Amino acid sequence: MAAVTFFYGELRHCTFCVHVSFEPASEAALSFAMRRDVNKIREGIGDKIAGFLMWSSTCISGIIIGLVYGWKLALVTIALSPLLIVCGGVMTYVSLSRAVYRDFILPLFF
Repeated sequence: MAAVTFFYGELRHCTFCVHVSFEPASEAALSFAMRRDVNKIREGIGDKIAGFLMWSSTCISGIIIGLVYGWKLALVTIALSPLLIVCGGVMTYVSLSRAVYRDFILPLFF
């Protein structure tokens, strides 16, 4: 969830917060700047969409295979998945807050 929020925040930043002024007569400059901005967005997204699709399909395929071959264990896993998601979110939050503290707050004092 944090990765999706981060990705959405970066995408929103790229689309809404970039302000560029152009001369009305310079169509080539406008075309170049638009192409440069599109390339920045493409570089920012990178392989994230492909990785998201790959990991999502792997997860769904694993659940389907688990339900077909070992349905009892798969039901237990599905029942515990909300707990696993919450634990993953907490660990992400803790690691990000420690990284922010280490990289931004701690250097202010040393």
